[in-house]
Amino acid sequence: MDNGYIYMNINERIVELIDKLFSGNKRAFSLAIGVSPAVIENIVGKRKSSPSFEVTNKIVSSIDNLDPGWLLTGEGEMLKSGEEKKERENNKEPRFSKVNKNIDILLQSISKMAEIAELNSKTIDRLVENAHLHNSSINKMVETAEQNSQTLRMVINYLISEDKGNKLTGKGQENLKEDTLS
Repeated sequence: MDNGYIYMNINERIVELIDKLFSGNKRAFSLAIGVSPAVIENIVGKRKSSPSFEVTNKIVSSIDNLDPGWLLTGEGEMLKSGEEKKERENNKEPRFSKVNKNIDILLQSISKMAEIAELNSKTIDRLVENAHLHNSSINKMVETAEQNSQTLRMVINYLISEDKGNKLTGKGQENLKEDTLS
């Protein structure tokens, strides 16, 4: 065990990792862990920015035999032995298996959302159809009300004209008395 790593900060350990595993090629390292070269340059270049959790996690996840304890604290060896690597691989699902599971879950969700959208579409179609039926019924009711209104006007006009005729002959008041008595 090389205890010199304990006195290095995480940025210096990442430089050591790049030098040892990627022959100092920062671009190859950034591609291997799935971040942009600019992110790595900010961490190991003049800026010396602290790596985010996301970047640290990508480093640990992407380099199979890397000892996460070493990367974070400098304790232990940079790379795990073959047995530790096998044990880690046995306890870890392959990355593609996890991706495939996530894709399956997403596809199932999309399928369920499509079913719900289809049901919503059918419900909307039924509501529109019902609205048309109600609109048709309302139009018929308005039409009937207009006809009734016209008939009522005719009856009122007739009654008014009859009443005028009865007043002239004097029969209107007698008819009115008879209607009230009966």
